[in-house]
Amino acid sequence: MKNTAQKDNLFNKISDLIEQSRGRVLTAINSAEVYTKYAIGQYIVEYEQQGEQRAQYGKQVLQDLSERLTEKFGKSWSVETLKLCRLFYQMYSLKIVNTVYDFENSQKKQAINKKQIW
Repeated sequence: MKNTAQKDNLFNKISDLIEQSRGRVLTAINSAEVYTKYAIGQYIVEYEQQGEQRAQYGKQVLQDLSERLTEKFGKSWSVETLKLCRLFYQMYSLKIVNTVYDFENSQKKQAINKKQIW
């Protein structure tokens, strides 16, 4: 029979593995949720921007969407949640666009500076 220290070592290795695995799962779930809510916001914005949308009409769209999603997936899809998804997309899509714009301008400036030096 193996001694207690070896059994403890085995237990600790397996416990660490399980904890690491659970941490990875949580990270993956959180990442998937972020991407999902960003994409939901994008879909909502794209739908709303197809034509001129009146505020009242937009509210009804979100209400109908909320009811259907809640019926299919449970109660975590309120109108407020959908508004937050839309806002999340709007806020971060602007940051992404600005970041890309800043990066491209930075690259152009570097290229111009290199030409001036040589």
